[in-house]
Amino acid sequence: MLKLQDIVDVIQLQELQNSFANATGLAAVLVDFRGRPITEYSNFTGFCRLIRKEPQFHDTCYKCDAFGGLEAARKETYYVYRCHAGLVDFAIPVVVQGQLMGSLLVGQGKVAEAEQDKLDYITTASRFWKEKEELVNEYSKIPVTSYEKITAAAETMFYVLNELIDKAVTEYEASVPVGDKDNPRGSLPTEEEGEPYHLDAPLDDVRVRREKQEIQLALRYIEDHYQKGVTLEEVAAHVHLSTYYLSKLFKKELKTNFVQYVTERKMKKAKELLEWTDMPVLQIALELHYKEPNYFSKVFKKIVGQTPSEYRKEKEQNRDDSSLFQKHTRVLNGKWYI
Repeated sequence: MLKLQDIVDVIQLQELQNSFANATGLAAVLVDFRGRPITEYSNFTGFCRLIRKEPQFHDTCYKCDAFGGLEAARKETYYVYRCHAGLVDFAIPVVVQGQLMGSLLVGQGKVAEAEQDKLDYITTASRFWKEKEELVNEYSKIPVTSYEKITAAAETMFYVLNELIDKAVTEYEASVPVGDKDNPRGSLPTEEEGEPYHLDAPLDDVRVRREKQEIQLALRYIEDHYQKGVTLEEVAAHVHLSTYYLSKLFKKELKTNFVQYVTERKMKKAKELLEWTDMPVLQIALELHYKEPNYFSKVFKKIVGQTPSEYRKEKEQNRDDSSLFQKHTRVLNGKWYI
């Protein structure tokens, strides 16, 4: 099975990676398409070395590396993101004849809080590492790096790495004997032969699974807190996403915006309370975190088409009619008779 190591000079890549890490102060590693390291770690932070040794976080770190490469390959350029622990990384895909063979991961830095909204988490954020004092201490030692420095480093390495890979592929193809039936010149093994991802459906599949997981976490939080006046900022913080990304996710997955979704959920609850309880409209408004009952009534009518009082009256009338109908009917052999 052909691997990235068969095409490129790993020693040369290691030297390039080491020099780049030393020049920028960022960490770096080349991984295969599954996120498994090919080169030795360069300038890795104490935090990342420790967390990758933790059984509960080891696979998550590899998953972040794999997902970063996948997303970069989909975008056909470098991709800057935040890992599950909140550190900033960028991925540069290594794509050969439409196949993602691996990626170069660089980063392990922090950015200023004001710049964090520019970046999405590559997977669901993990918080349990904060319960380990040693990890917390190592995390505190990581310096803050500007977003501009990270993107400048990503752009530079993107062009350097692509030049190196293009040259390596050309040399590899030229070295394959003409007429080799197992691997003819100019042809790399296909996906059916057990090779890396082809850049069609799998990339979207991975991204879709991640996005659906994120939106489900957000909806679960809303369901538990919508009556308390939950905000976009609050939900985004809970699921460790930027408000910008979460807003886009609502539009994409639910075809509505955050405010509209929460409002409609409140109105659904209001209808239940109006129909099945004697709770006054004022109390229902307060229960759903509306300080002004008139505004609550206005929103309710806009969505339901009736005022709260009209809706309650209609439902009471329907119940009365149903009771009257049942009083004048009887059942024989499973059939209703009037």
